[in-house]
Amino acid sequence: LANYRKGASYEIFAGREISVALAKMSFEPKYFNAYESVKLTQDEINSLEGWTNYMKERYPVVGHITASKKKD
Repeated sequence: LANYRKGASYEIFAGREISVALAKMSFEPKYFNAYESVKLTQDEINSLEGWTNYMKERYPVVGHITASKKKD
C-alpha cells in the first residue's frame, strides 16, 4: 500500500477505478473511473486480463466494484 501514498509511484491511481487505464497502458485521467463508458479492443481486454492475474498474485482482494444503479 505504500506505493499508493502521496508522492509514491502509484499515487495517481489511488482511490480510482483504473481498469481501462491499465488495459490501455495510459496515465490519462480520462481513463480513470471509465469502466462503464469505454469500449475496449480485444487486445486491451487481453492486457487487462494479464493485469488482473498479475495483481491477484501479489495483492489480496479487498473488494469488488459493482455496476452503478441508475436513478429514475
